[in-house]
Amino acid sequence: YWDEVEARFEKENARLVGVREGVGVILTGAIEPKGSGYVISVRAVDVSGKMLKEATADAKSKAEVLTAVGALASQMRRALGDTAPLKDVETFTAASLESAREYQIAQDLLDASRSEEAIEHYRKALEGDPNFGRAYSGLAIAAGRLGRTEEADEAFKASLSLLNRMTERERYRSLGAYYLLVAHNYEKALENYTVLVNRYP
Repeated sequence: YWDEVEARFEKENARLVGVREGVGVILTGAIEPKGSGYVISVRAVDVSGKMLKEATADAKSKAEVLTAVGALASQMRRALGDTAPLKDVETFTAASLESAREYQIAQDLLDASRSEEAIEHYRKALEGDPNFGRAYSGLAIAAGRLGRTEEADEAFKASLSLLNRMTERERYRSLGAYYLLVAHNYEKALENYTVLVNRYP
């Protein structure tokens, strides 16, 4: 009973804040256990309380929760009329939000050609999730840019050993980078990147 009362007040307060700040849509969500995984649900309501969209997604494990949340976010964006492509959004599998945050910081630093700093954050991401395959791949790319080939090779080996923990999209991205930057097998790199852009344009 108290949980229901508390949830009601939280939603009412959110609507009040929405009215005060001129926010037209409020999102509420929940994550609940389902077998060995989770079910994530999201609702979009306007400040009058009218339901605009409701969606759910299943995650087979904790590692898949962020991917499921990303899928729900895309559904909500479309339902609310946002059709602009998410050019800068990368999908990846991480076991904790902290590791995901550190990885994203590292990726931004890598994009800004700040490889040494990026490596620090990839390592922090791996401290929280030693099986974070994409973090190893990013670490390898950063080390390679700094001319630290042995470190890059070791990180790529670790990344490739974790392909079974990655989504299909992550696997093609990681394999493409490996064939391009380490194996110098440009035909295989092209093959993996071609499948990646065809399946995930």
